[in-house]
Amino acid sequence: MFHVHRDVLCQTSAFFQAATKQVWRGYPHKPVDLTTEHNGIFKQYMQWLYSGRITVLWSSEPTNEVDSSYNPTDDLIEQYLFGGRMMDPTFQNAAIKALMDCLSNGYSFPRAGLVRDVYKGTMADSPIRKLLLDIVVNGADQSWDFSALLERAGEEFTKDLIVAFAAKRPKPDCRCKCNHTSVWACPQNQAKYYAAVANNKKRKGAPA
Repeated sequence: MFHVHRDVLCQTSAFFQAATKQVWRGYPHKPVDLTTEHNGIFKQYMQWLYSGRITVLWSSEPTNEVDSSYNPTDDLIEQYLFGGRMMDPTFQNAAIKALMDCLSNGYSFPRAGLVRDVYKGTMADSPIRKLLLDIVVNGADQSWDFSALLERAGEEFTKDLIVAFAAKRPKPDCRCKCNHTSVWACPQNQAKYYAAVANNKKRKGAPA
């Protein structure tokens, strides 16, 4: 059980403002039931309530973390989602600012499973969805592993990401040196689109 001053608890959270009203509690000292929430996340929330500071296991160098499996960006996504459930956008904004600071200091993108959780726990116009898409679209390169993106991050994020990539990518000039309107219309390029055919199987005049 945690003990928190009511004025502090209710300062920015619409959930706690409603939950601490006597009409919902039954009697003045009845605890607010948060048994479905993780104790560690609530401790971090308490830290922020009293200090105004977001808590993560911070290290100045990503390679010097206390636990090599720990990624503060995962932690901050969890805190953001908790803030949503507590209806506390002020806390969510603090978590987002810390998330952007971590990413700017070289920490890795949150694990894909948490991206799926974000999409389950937020609305379509949620700012954190926009942030996650911007991070991938502007930061990803050929070294990123997208092999299990659909399975891990979910269909909704994957669809949004494809649209975001298309919007970010400038439309290339498809005209070739022969002035064809597209690269696949040019005979010099068409060979790379054909299946390989053994020499003894080729037909005269057939594309190859």
